[in-house]
Amino acid sequence: MRKPGYVFVALVILSLVASCGGSSATTYRLIENPGTAIPEQQGKDLEQSEMYFEFKHEQLNASQSCTAFCASDGEVVLVGNNEDHSYPFTKVWFFPPEEGIYGGVYFAFDDLRGGARGSIQGGMNDQGLFFDSFSGLPVEVPPKEGKPVYLGNLILKAMAECATVEEVLELFDQHSLPGIWKNQLFVGDSTGDSAIIEPLTVIRKTGRYQIVTSFYQSETRPEEITCWRYKTAKDMLERADSISVDLFRDILDAVSVDAASGSAPTQYSNIYDLRQRIIYVYHFLNYEDVLVIDVDEELKKGSHSYDLPSLFPRNDAWERWKQRMMEEFNTRLEQMGLATHVDPNVYDAYVGQYDVPAELGFLSFPPAIIASVNVTRDEDKLYVKVSQEGPWWGELELFPKSETSFFHISLAGSPDFEATFIKDETGQATQAIVKIQLNGLGAVALKRAGVELAPLRATVQLSPDTATPGDTVTILASVKDDSGEPV
Repeated sequence: MRKPGYVFVALVILSLVASCGGSSATTYRLIENPGTAIPEQQGKDLEQSEMYFEFKHEQLNASQSCTAFCASDGEVVLVGNNEDHSYPFTKVWFFPPEEGIYGGVYFAFDDLRGGARGSIQGGMNDQGLFFDSFSGLPVEVPPKEGKPVYLGNLILKAMAECATVEEVLELFDQHSLPGIWKNQLFVGDSTGDSAIIEPLTVIRKTGRYQIVTSFYQSETRPEEITCWRYKTAKDMLERADSISVDLFRDILDAVSVDAASGSAPTQYSNIYDLRQRIIYVYHFLNYEDVLVIDVDEELKKGSHSYDLPSLFPRNDAWERWKQRMMEEFNTRLEQMGLATHVDPNVYDAYVGQYDVPAELGFLSFPPAIIASVNVTRDEDKLYVKVSQEGPWWGELELFPKSETSFFHISLAGSPDFEATFIKDETGQATQAIVKIQLNGLGAVALKRAGVELAPLRATVQLSPDTATPGDTVTILASVKDDSGEPV
């Protein structure tokens, strides 16, 4: 059984010091004996892609978890889902079918200064196929021998092309999704079939119902389950004589998380009728007012979206939570040094596609494998789009610290990071140096597509020059260009 707080190997790129000039010192804690990763690199010139060392992964925030369950009785197939999250700005998107692509309705986070535009959390396609994603402790997933890596978000490809759970599992089996998984997927279809796609295995529905929360059931014996949300849902489903929307509403209410109980209250609750393609939606712990969505009728209206809170009566509890989150966010903007007088016309020099090195698995969130990012301008705002599935994955806003340096902070769960654009003599950006605050990782140079750059090399020294697991060490690095000159 995998233990919490496991160790994984992460690639570190030292190009950040190029933007700062001279040399840099960064402190890390060794978790396991790195073998040749540190001692034999003492004083050695290294290509960027050769620098590896190890980190301890952060623990899962147990309060940021969701609950879902699928049940069927031969006539009715329902899925209940609670979206527990700190981010209060939610949206519902409708995408009509296109040639070779199923239409669907998807629930997402909305754009806020710092939010993610169109960041899909879950939904249902027009074939009655459902999915949602659930937090889990991080797991390192190795490549599948002989299977191609899918560059993009595989579950969204599945929703566009699959009608059944069986088809989804076949699609996942055909591809390799290596990297650090921090989540598990739950899928269900109109036949009553469902499955939990964990990082290293799949759990199929075998009885009348299946439940998923924030732990890996493949690693937990039934008698060892302690999750109160799982146990509550299981007890209520066991005692029920029949499957109904009212039953599912009561279960969602019983396993919901209020604002006083944690940092991630239940933002919305959904009940999906997979056969009738109807969705019952409840907003922020209010289980009296319900929004009923007829998926087929909404898709006839073409591509469109709604702000989810606007579809419900005023909810004072949500208003208070929104105010709290906005105050926290604005404080963070000030702390990061938001510049208020940068001319947005300078953003045009940064617009374009930037390649993500294949080694940088930490920029990917399986089942989404990111091969490139796109920087876009929307009037006076600059965004980075981290996927290529149209509106599926969202855009993250870049806030200016100066004309060339930017940062991103979010309430929506995306990682915080800083980015500095390096420009050539024509004033056009050639690369973006990104310092990402994810799992303690360092910096990475993202080269603009089509630009040729001389490689940077790093001279690495350790202080102290010997270390054992648990020691704190300092990596001393000075970056040089290909001729050996400091940059």
